[in-house]
Amino acid sequence: MQLVSNIAGQPVAANGDLAFAMVAALRKHPHVSNVLTHISGQSWARVEQSLRLILDAKTTRRDLTPLGRNMVDLMWAETGVTGRIFKPYLLQLLAALSEPGTAGDIIEQIGRLAAVDGVSGDSRPV
Repeated sequence: MQLVSNIAGQPVAANGDLAFAMVAALRKHPHVSNVLTHISGQSWARVEQSLRLILDAKTTRRDLTPLGRNMVDLMWAETGVTGRIFKPYLLQLLAALSEPGTAGDIIEQIGRLAAVDGVSGDSRPV
């Protein structure tokens, strides 16, 4: 697994800045970068836009674009090669780039977005 330590600096507070920093880190990961390039139609601007929505606590699954839903599924499911790579890398990124306590909130948000009809640990319908 590619280490995050060489890209991490000071924690990034604002979600917009966090999304930008995360996109930069995701682009450096060889496998995740290839997958995101493919599913976004080679538009990293769309990846960043989707990530901004994913990081926003007010976003529901219905607010996500198909790309955003696909990204959430890859981040959360831990299935297939990409899922088994993406989630641990995401956890490393959030720990390195976000303020203390924020990473846990974001992980909970992604879990809520990943929930379909209350599955994945969220009892509320999405």
